[in-house]
Amino acid sequence: MLGTTDIIKIHIDDARREKTGIHGRIISILNDKFIAYDNINLEKGEQRGRFCRDTFRNLDESMQGVYTERAIAHDVGELCQRVISWDVEHLRIEHIMPDEYAPPLTFPIYPYILDKAGSIIFAPPGTGKSYVALIMGVCIANGMTSPFNALQRPVVYVNLERPRNTFLARDQAVRRALGFPENRGSGVGYIHARGSSLKSVVRSIERETRGDPDTVVILDSISRTGLGTLIDDTTANQFTDIMNALGMTWVGIGHTPRGDDKHVYGSVHWTAGCDIEVRLVGSENGRTLNLMLETVKSNDGERNYKHAISLEFGPEQHDGLTRIREIQANDPDLVAQSNDTVFKILSAIEALGGRGTTTQIAAEADLQQSNVNRQLRSPNGKFVLVGSNGKERYYGIRDRDVYHDND
Repeated sequence: MLGTTDIIKIHIDDARREKTGIHGRIISILNDKFIAYDNINLEKGEQRGRFCRDTFRNLDESMQGVYTERAIAHDVGELCQRVISWDVEHLRIEHIMPDEYAPPLTFPIYPYILDKAGSIIFAPPGTGKSYVALIMGVCIANGMTSPFNALQRPVVYVNLERPRNTFLARDQAVRRALGFPENRGSGVGYIHARGSSLKSVVRSIERETRGDPDTVVILDSISRTGLGTLIDDTTANQFTDIMNALGMTWVGIGHTPRGDDKHVYGSVHWTAGCDIEVRLVGSENGRTLNLMLETVKSNDGERNYKHAISLEFGPEQHDGLTRIREIQANDPDLVAQSNDTVFKILSAIEALGGRGTTTQIAAEADLQQSNVNRQLRSPNGKFVLVGSNGKERYYGIRDRDVYHDND
């Protein structure tokens, strides 16, 4: 307080523990007007001093006479110490009593999303991850029973990848395909932050959700968080810590390495840090995209659980998504697509420009020619003869009328 009418406030937000200490964003405000701002290590005196000097210099002379740099330093030091003490002391040893009741686990969508836990859904580019995540979000926001049987929860979809207008179109398409009336919204709240880092949008998530622990936060995608290279353990651990610190349910969308659709791309700590890991497999047939979700990791649920849906697109490219329905998870195309050999052949043909001989494909996929030849010649398989040159036969991927914007 600087008299009867002037009030200066200093506050810290985004406090977090890093390797070098406890860091946070510190801001000084005079009568609701910004004075100074910095991101500092709260345990470093020289960084606190820099902020104090900036605050003091930005006060006019009359204010400087009342609120000296020494007084600012005292208040900032006391505030930082409170934050540091809270970080150290807010955790306590807890004893579980013999008669304590353990409430049953609840899944907004069983077994892929668990309340207060974190899930990662991963697949190669163009498989339909974003569509699936959005459909799941709509089902949860409305407590729907199909195509996913969901418990109703608030949903926030954080879009770090795409322009806002593309998500507007997708939201409309999903509502239409699910049979919503034109005047009914999806119920999903969006934070459009393309080009922003995860750290910069955390405050928006907390503000918009008011810290509601029942909220399901969907993050699209983990490759756009701005935390560093995905192969770095620190990046994966930072991501997990940030999302877990929200105290909400979260779902991250991940990609896969080239030629390997069984693992999320990057550090093993992406898998270690999440509670549930879901592999998404896609199979295209003309203007229909069939998708299967399979739990490959579940700390508290069912592993290898499979659920499949079908996305049907109109006959013309501009028609977009027209229908969403559940299908059997044992669909032959999905089963074939989940086969590791088939996936390697698909990747090899793509790498060869869309066509190749048995020898070329086997070499690119690092597979035995006999195994490749068996898959290429399967009458109901994913591959088709597309041409020949003398004795050489060239194979491609069946049904290449692909809806390219289905990620």
